[in-house]
Amino acid sequence: GELLQASNQIVNLKAQIQVIEEDIRNLEIRSPIDGEVVSWKVHDRLIHRPVKRGEVLMTVVEPLSDWEVELHMPENRMGAINEARAKLGDDLPVEYITATDPGRTQQGTIEEIGRAAEVRGEEGNTVMIRVAIDKDDLQTEPRPGATVTAKVYVGRASIGYVWFHDLISFVQSKILFRHW
Repeated sequence: GELLQASNQIVNLKAQIQVIEEDIRNLEIRSPIDGEVVSWKVHDRLIHRPVKRGEVLMTVVEPLSDWEVELHMPENRMGAINEARAKLGDDLPVEYITATDPGRTQQGTIEEIGRAAEVRGEEGNTVMIRVAIDKDDLQTEPRPGATVTAKVYVGRASIGYVWFHDLISFVQSKILFRHW
């Protein structure tokens, strides 16, 4: 009887070892791309910290691949961009400056526009726009996460419209079409 009990205990312990080994394999984190970790002091930020599935732990970039700029375009500007895409085509030109090289204007083209607006704190509702850039045109070392200020070319308009567009939009949306 003791021999049977001991053999059952061995089987149970082997099953527990397999479960623990699987848990250990699940703790290993792999990047979906080959590249370089650009997050600062990853070890110090992650040591003894609980981690949830899907949580961003670090930023990995592939320096030899194509680069892109992500713009958070205010939702109220998307009407003009959509009209320009209908008239001029999908690849609208974009001029931008980076915070790391503010004296130099760079060029790119719209590659993709997000399908939905997202709330982003003080920025309000914004739509993600991805801009294809040529990283060889950059004279300084590109920095992932650097701030970018951009202008999307949407065609010509009267100077009055350009200067007062925000005011007109505000009056139309907040005063003329206000819900009582």
